[in-house]
Amino acid sequence: MKIDSWIFKVFFYLYVILITLFYIKELPIEVNIIKDYSFNLDHLVIFCILGILTQVLKLYNNDIYIFLGLIFSLFIEFVHLILPYRSFEFIDIVYNVLGYIIGIYFIVIAKKYLWKNY
Repeated sequence: MKIDSWIFKVFFYLYVILITLFYIKELPIEVNIIKDYSFNLDHLVIFCILGILTQVLKLYNNDIYIFLGLIFSLFIEFVHLILPYRSFEFIDIVYNVLGYIIGIYFIVIAKKYLWKNY
């Protein structure tokens, strides 16, 4: 295994753990957020980075990645149902999966047009 691949795998798994911890932690009481859909851009960006990392690792085909991204997003949101200090929102699942797909296809397009020898 090349060192670059090993570093990406470690970074990927640490990123998944950090996302999970971030989304299940309790928010401070003084945080009072008015919910609008522009606030969900954090979901889009975080999962876009995750999609980029999975595509760089390229262990499976894109359909498997999209399925795994959907499962991970569903897992996080259903954990929010269990936790009394978090709330389930369907729009979060949409932004998570959309960001994940954007990240995957960003690398696919970049490889096709920018990094032709990659």
